[in-house]
Amino acid sequence: MDRWVESWSSQIATALALVLVLCGLLTAISPIAIHCILPGLIQLVAAAVILSIEAPSFVAFLSFARGVGRFIEGKPYWFKASIYGVVTLVPFIVGVSMGCFGPAFILGFLASLGITALFGLLVLG
Repeated sequence: MDRWVESWSSQIATALALVLVLCGLLTAISPIAIHCILPGLIQLVAAAVILSIEAPSFVAFLSFARGVGRFIEGKPYWFKASIYGVVTLVPFIVGVSMGCFGPAFILGFLASLGITALFGLLVLG
């Protein structure tokens, strides 16, 4: 794996997590699909987890995330990939079981899946 992917992984994950925040908000407040409120809120929680892990290196003023970022900072990539895999699958499973197939929900899932795939590729080398 190229060194640029390893050095930019935190910034890429932060940008995709911000996309996930936007998609989670759009999914949760959609007036058309009432059954998508819970999956949208779970996507927002997933984005908060990802941002609390990755954002301290990107946005220094997020003081609430420094403790979590320091705890995860020294961990191997497989640890991050497994956390991101869980926070990717939980909203997707809940959303599919509730019949939520809106474009914002799917785009949010793809953004979260991109973060998981990024760290999965870093695990594989």
